[in-house]
Amino acid sequence: MQTDAGTVVPEVMVDQSGRVTAIAVDMGPPVLTCRDIPFVSDNDTAIEESMDLGDGRAVTVTAVGMGNPMPWCLWKICPKWMWPLRDGT
Repeated sequence: MQTDAGTVVPEVMVDQSGRVTAIAVDMGPPVLTCRDIPFVSDNDTAIEESMDLGDGRAVTVTAVGMGNPMPWCLWKICPKWMWPLRDGT
C-alpha cells in the first residue's frame, strides 16, 4: 500500500482455515528524538518520562514517532483508569 513514507508491504497471517489472524507491517525504525517527533520535553528523548495529566495524576510515557507521534504508556504499568473501555460503556 502507498503511504506518505512510501510503499509499505503488509504481511498477512492466516490460520489453517484461511482466516486472517494478524497483519504485520514493517514501519521502519522508530523516531525517539523529541524535536523530530515532535514532543515537548526538557530532554533530547522522552523514554520512561513522567507526564503530568494536569489533574494531580501523572503517568510514565515513552514518546515514539512512527509517522504518527504519540506517547506510549506501557500496558503493564499504565494505570487501569487509562485502559480503553472494551464493553462500549
